[in-house]
Amino acid sequence: MAGGSLHAAVQTVAHHRPAGITVQLQKSTTSRPLTALTLRSPWFDLEQHDRFSLAVGVDGMTTQWELFFAGSTGAAPPDFIFLTDPTFCPDPATLPTLQSWAERSIADSMVTLFAELADAYRAHIRTRVRDHPVDLIRRAYSESVGAREFANAYDVNCTMIPRPPQVPDRPEFQPVRFTLKLKNLYSSLPKSPFREITQRSPPLVRVDFSPTVDASGAGHAEVTAVPIILLVKEIASKLGPMTSPPWKTGSDLRKYAQECEVMLLDRMNSHTMAFTARRGYAAALMSQFGSAVLEVDMDDYRTLSFLLGVKGAYTNVIIAHPTNGKFPDTPPTITLSSTSATTVGGDAVSVTHTAYPYSPRWKFEEMAIRAGAFLLESIAAFQSANK
Repeated sequence: MAGGSLHAAVQTVAHHRPAGITVQLQKSTTSRPLTALTLRSPWFDLEQHDRFSLAVGVDGMTTQWELFFAGSTGAAPPDFIFLTDPTFCPDPATLPTLQSWAERSIADSMVTLFAELADAYRAHIRTRVRDHPVDLIRRAYSESVGAREFANAYDVNCTMIPRPPQVPDRPEFQPVRFTLKLKNLYSSLPKSPFREITQRSPPLVRVDFSPTVDASGAGHAEVTAVPIILLVKEIASKLGPMTSPPWKTGSDLRKYAQECEVMLLDRMNSHTMAFTARRGYAAALMSQFGSAVLEVDMDDYRTLSFLLGVKGAYTNVIIAHPTNGKFPDTPPTITLSSTSATTVGGDAVSVTHTAYPYSPRWKFEEMAIRAGAFLLESIAAFQSANK
C-alpha cells in the first residue's frame, strides 16, 4: 500500500500539470517485473517498494507509466517502467532532479521530475518521427519541426498516435500527427469580435499522416494525409460549418498552413464586415424607435425587439438577421407578434415579413426610416385582422 505522502505527491503532479502534461492515477494492472525498470536506479530496493500506475497525457497522446518508490517514505528518487513505449529510456544524468532529490520536498521534486520527463519524452518522439521509415513523414518533419524559423512561427508540434487495429504493428505503419498554431493570424485582422479571441486561443491546424497497406497487397505503406482546422467554440459558432481545405498531392505543412490562414482570414473578414453592418443598422433602428426598444442582441446584433403602439394598441416587433444570410445583401425578417390575440394552442398570434421596401445600397438611416414606415402600415393591418 502506497504511503499517504507519496500518494499526495503524485496527486500534486496531477494538479500542477507540469510542462502541459496530464497525470491520472490508475489501478495497477501490469505484471511487468521490476527488472524492467528504466532508469536502473542503484538506490532501488527490489524487495520493498510502492508502485503507482499512471496515465500520462503528452500532447494529446496518452501513455502508460509505472512509477516506483523504494520503501514508502520517498527519501530516494523513484524509478519508472514506460509501458506504452519501452524504447523511451532517458539517461538519468539528463534529469537534474534525480541528482538533487533530497534538496526539496517530495511533491516539488515530483513536479519538476515529471516536467523533465515530459521534455525528454517529447524529444524522444521527435527523434522517432524524424527517423520514420516513410519518406513523406520524414520530409514533413524536416519542413516543419526541423525548420526552426517555421517551427517557432507556428509553434509546430509532432506526436505519434495509435495505429488502427487493422494496420500491421511495424514501424513504417506508425501514424504521426503534426499540429500547428496559427498564432499570427489575429495580427492581420481588423478590430473585430475575432481579434481578441484568436490572440487568446489561436486556431489549430492538425494533419494526421496515416500509413496503411497499399492496394497492391505487397504489404508496403501507403500514406494518407487527413487535415482538420480546430477552432475554439467562440469562433466556430460565429463562422458556422467549415470544411478544411483538402490536402493536395505535393503539398507540405508550410503551404497548407498558409492556405488555411487565407481561408480563415477571408471568412473572418467577411463576418466582420457583416457584423459591422448589423451594428450600424441596429444603431439606426434604435435612433428611429427610441424608447420603444425592448432588447438588442449586443453580442452579435442579430436581433432587435420593439414594442410599438398604433392607435392605442401595442404590438411586439422583432427584427432578425437570418444566420445563413449576409447583411446587407440579405435583408432581416420582420415579425409582428400580438400582445393580446392568441392561437388555439395559446401562443401569441404572429406574422413574419420577408418582403418589404429594402435595398442593400441604402444607408442604414434610410433603411430604418423605410422600415418604420412599413411597420406603421403593417401593424395597423395586423391589429385589424386580429381584433
